[in-house]
Amino acid sequence: MRRHSGLLAFLLVAATFVGLLLTVADRHGDGKRWVAAARPASVVARSLPVDGRWLAPDSIFNAPIPRDAPLDPHSAALVAHLAREARRASTINARRWSTPVYRVPADQPTVPVRLDVRDAPELQDRLARVPLPPDARAAAGTDGDVVVVQAATDTAWELWRMRRDGAGVVRARWAGVVHPLSAHAGAFGDVRGPDGSWRERWFWGITAAKLVKLGGLLTARELATRTIPHALALATPDARARVFAVPAQGTDGDGGRADALPEGAHLRLDPRLDLDRLHLPPVTRALAQAAQRYGIVVNNRTGSTVSFYAEDPHGLGFDPYPQIFGASTPWALAHAFPWEHLQVLRMDLRTRPRP
Repeated sequence: MRRHSGLLAFLLVAATFVGLLLTVADRHGDGKRWVAAARPASVVARSLPVDGRWLAPDSIFNAPIPRDAPLDPHSAALVAHLAREARRASTINARRWSTPVYRVPADQPTVPVRLDVRDAPELQDRLARVPLPPDARAAAGTDGDVVVVQAATDTAWELWRMRRDGAGVVRARWAGVVHPLSAHAGAFGDVRGPDGSWRERWFWGITAAKLVKLGGLLTARELATRTIPHALALATPDARARVFAVPAQGTDGDGGRADALPEGAHLRLDPRLDLDRLHLPPVTRALAQAAQRYGIVVNNRTGSTVSFYAEDPHGLGFDPYPQIFGASTPWALAHAFPWEHLQVLRMDLRTRPRP
């Protein structure tokens, strides 16, 4: 029996090694099969775009949190409830219910995107010429998100439930246009252009909180290099109903608990926490470092799982996550996060938007 146990142990180690040498991702609807050879995440990072710190330097997502930032009086209860939910189920959404980011050049041909709703003429006008690649596809999951970024025009287009109809027309249930991207505060608001027309409205955007989708989105390169220079976006399964925290402009929360976080809540990891003593997995440590310096912003509600968001690999053309996550799973990496050490910054709660 001991001999068979030794053989079994050897086979398990060998299988793990072979699995790391060659990882084959799931078959997608287009018939493509992504194969990733065994390369360190640092090597994979060289083939990934160098970006990710979107928005203005002083936006809620990019500004470092002062060490003495005031905490919400209910911080302990809010964190305790979040930690219980995260210990039950948490993950990093990367291949499903996330967002592919299509980075396009200045000469990318444009297409009109048709909104499903008819009562948003200003937004429909802004979607008349979207530089969407012909092979762009939405993320798997019910949200069907897509984001297009054009550095040459400093603009981002975010589309919700994007698809092509039987006639080949690109359609979306809702959308948002962010311009100028590099100077944006991270929350949609009412902004007029020089000619008096609406450049932006407070109810645009595809997150329920009306925060810019790129804000807090983890790029594959950031995860590969273990360097995240911005806050993290987070969704919770029971975001509080009928109330949100500035700078959010709305919510889809339906939670009735007083200790449920509202959308727009800004958390941070206790700055006194010594991360070296926790021996976190490298990806989890990168998340914790970002949460300690820039924080975490709640921007949406999920069905059942506390979720961070990483960019969907469809916008990259290959799947880097087998190398980035290694032998770990996104669930295990999120579960290892030190949820109990979070703090909720003082909140300005609202029930109505402030355009």
